[in-house]
Amino acid sequence: MLIRFLHLIGPMLWLGGGVAAMLIGFSSKADSHEARVVVYRLLARVHALVIAPGAVLTLLSGVVLTTNIVTAGGGDRLGTPGMATMQVGGLIAAVLMVAVSLPTANRRAAIIKSGSGPEQDAILTQLRKRQIMASSIAGLLIIASVWGVA
Repeated sequence: MLIRFLHLIGPMLWLGGGVAAMLIGFSSKADSHEARVVVYRLLARVHALVIAPGAVLTLLSGVVLTTNIVTAGGGDRLGTPGMATMQVGGLIAAVLMVAVSLPTANRRAAIIKSGSGPEQDAILTQLRKRQIMASSIAGLLIIASVWGVA
């Protein structure tokens, strides 16, 4: 029962933090450099303290639930389209979040803290696009995963 609860809390942290980060990012595009320094540091913390732990919690609790299903003799349930969608989509989304989005958020915070200039702005734009793409794909995969088992 605890594992199922954790498997519900994980996506809430993950998606809730992702929506918050997205809204903060959208609303800060026109802010001054000083304000964006604070925003990027905040976004890095949201990724490190809410989004990534939610992704890892979801993934680990999913592995435990899968193991429980197999050991209880329900391995045939794992081959259903809904379960397969949830497991594959969740795994890819978690890897994207932890391996791409989290390091990108940290790198953006470090770069903007070092100063402002055309070179930094170009790098920040490239990193912003990478983070938007990775987070969007991960978010869509999570929604597809939830939809698959609904």
